[in-house]
Amino acid sequence: MTHLLLVVAASWLLLGALGVAAIAPLRREHRDLWLPAAPVLGAAFLVAVLSSTSWWLSVPGGLVVVAALAAVFVFMGVHRGRRPWAFSRQALLLSAATAAIGAVGAVVALIPNKWVGDASIVMPGSNHDGYFYVSESSWLTQHPITPVPDFGTVPGDGFAAPADFPMRSALSIPLRIGQPLVHAALGWVLRIDELHSTMPTIALWVALVAAAAFVAGRLLRVPVAFSLAFALVSSSSSVLLQQAFQQNMDSLLGVSLALLVVAACLAAVEARTPVWPASLVLVGLVGVYTEYAAYVAPMVLGGVLLLRRRGYRRPIVRAMKLFGIAVLISPTIWYRGVGALLVDRSGDSWASPFFSDGWYAAIGRVVGTTAVVGPQTGSRATFILAALIAVGCAFSVVFDRHRAAWAVLLVVGSSYVLYLTSEGRGYTQYRAVTLLLPLVLLAAVAGWSAAAAAASRFWPLTSPLVPGSLVRIGVVGAGFAVVAVWTVVNVRSAEHGLDRTAIERRHVTADFDEAAGWVEKFGGREGANVTALVPDLFTQLWTTFELRDDRLVSYVSLRPDYSGLTRYWAGESDRYLLVGVGAERDAAPETVVRSNHTFALLDTQAGPLTVASPIDQSQWSPHANADGVMTGPSTVRLTLLRSPAAPSRIGVTLGVPGAAHVVPIRLVVEATGREFLGEAGPGAKPVVVDLPPGQAATITASIDPNLASSLALIGVSNAP
Repeated sequence: MTHLLLVVAASWLLLGALGVAAIAPLRREHRDLWLPAAPVLGAAFLVAVLSSTSWWLSVPGGLVVVAALAAVFVFMGVHRGRRPWAFSRQALLLSAATAAIGAVGAVVALIPNKWVGDASIVMPGSNHDGYFYVSESSWLTQHPITPVPDFGTVPGDGFAAPADFPMRSALSIPLRIGQPLVHAALGWVLRIDELHSTMPTIALWVALVAAAAFVAGRLLRVPVAFSLAFALVSSSSSVLLQQAFQQNMDSLLGVSLALLVVAACLAAVEARTPVWPASLVLVGLVGVYTEYAAYVAPMVLGGVLLLRRRGYRRPIVRAMKLFGIAVLISPTIWYRGVGALLVDRSGDSWASPFFSDGWYAAIGRVVGTTAVVGPQTGSRATFILAALIAVGCAFSVVFDRHRAAWAVLLVVGSSYVLYLTSEGRGYTQYRAVTLLLPLVLLAAVAGWSAAAAAASRFWPLTSPLVPGSLVRIGVVGAGFAVVAVWTVVNVRSAEHGLDRTAIERRHVTADFDEAAGWVEKFGGREGANVTALVPDLFTQLWTTFELRDDRLVSYVSLRPDYSGLTRYWAGESDRYLLVGVGAERDAAPETVVRSNHTFALLDTQAGPLTVASPIDQSQWSPHANADGVMTGPSTVRLTLLRSPAAPSRIGVTLGVPGAAHVVPIRLVVEATGREFLGEAGPGAKPVVVDLPPGQAATITASIDPNLASSLALIGVSNAP
């Protein structure tokens, strides 16, 4: 855990140094204001430069350009007499305070690693976003984005491998790649591979939310105390931490950038902060998470064009200047950003934790008194915290100077969420709420700040009966108590939403690296002598990643939504079989070359062995159960690979999940069309089939769907 936090701190300092360089030409008062958010500015700087250079250079080459431009900015600051290394004591203290606040969220984000005891990838959530970002970062470290990765349909057809499919899809669709570029840059500079840099990078993005929230508040003239409270509440939000557990790395960094874009743009059009940092974070947001445009663009336009008292010409001119500079910084980011917004995201029918279990559970999950994922727990604080947000948002529309921006946010955001809810588009609604919440919290804190300022003008906190100092102490104490309760219940809910047993199974252990070493030692050139059978999705993803440089390894079956192919295999019979979780085997002891808890490397020339693996994997449940058993529909297909010494009669054992008794089953050998009848279910004997000559065969197993809806692969045996 200490090692991971040190990596987070080192990354914070690296990005902070780049951020300081980016604001070096500014006057000291502006640099003091932006200093706590310097790491976010540094990330935006990397996004802007690396996105432009990535068309021709890999990340290490792009970093040379980054260093040169940073030196130019520092030189400009020195030339103007700005002394860019000089900051006020208050700015330094506030930077330290926001870093300490951010550390709270970072520590919570790293709880899964604390439980498993190492720094490697852990996937505590239900999705596999981390795999996509790790794969993209790996590719970008070694290649520019042209040409697009090509891995063909069989080994040797292209210059890439199935693990490079995420990069191929990101470039072809297209999708934003700003965050993977920053991730790759941090890993390369710190000399940490992607498997061990991902978790601290996720924690870093959580920590940066505190810095961004604080500076966003200060840009909007929110007092320091309110801004610090907002930093703590936003960075410890269970909704934000759930994004960390789901490894939504793009949107995590996008939260920080979105908060700063809103505040900086509103401040810039009012000439209270220079246009340059606002343009930089804007282009960073477009490169990292373009989807935030649904909220940010209407807010900024509303703030510029609506309810202005002192005319429109100057704000509009400054807004156009801000936008023009953002486009000039990196036109390619805007080109890709527009493409990302045009991607078709229809066909969403998932359930959402923010409407599936009723309105009370949804409110509890938004304010953090109930875990976002998992059973509803609730708390007496639910309605209090919800009321604080609702009243604060109302105050922002009534009292705050930027009431037009807040009104637009609340109307657009609530309308969009209600529309998605009514349409039953669960995942999109879930993502919409998670992205909206930080901006709503910003509106609420701005509202409470403005209401407090308005109240102080009419009620100066003094009374003939109670000294003003005691009243202030009471108000501050109540505010501190609310923030403390909010933080505690959110952190508690975030941890309660974790499944420790599942985390133990969804952890990239040293077994994967060991298996990659076997392939390197025994597999020949680029693994040409190895065929992998790894049907469990988690095992499959990280096996393909570990073997990404072994481009000639064959894969009997793949999940097409993560690898772009249903298989990466020409039907050849390789000498070695790498067997992972979800595949069943009967192998003589002499055939086992190497083994660990996750994999076995088998030698087909050493004796009799047979391995069975599911194919058509999109039809199967993606994950094997705790016993390593894969479950599919009522009709499933299996590929059997045998050694030359294995018999032609093979026994296949199939289970029927949830069945109390056996049911009839029919197996068909596809090459010959021969049918074999037997039973599947509790206590059923293997169904013996005769296979045709050759080392590979495919069989189809089916049961009457009226009797049961699913089959499970239990085992395979060499029949006498």
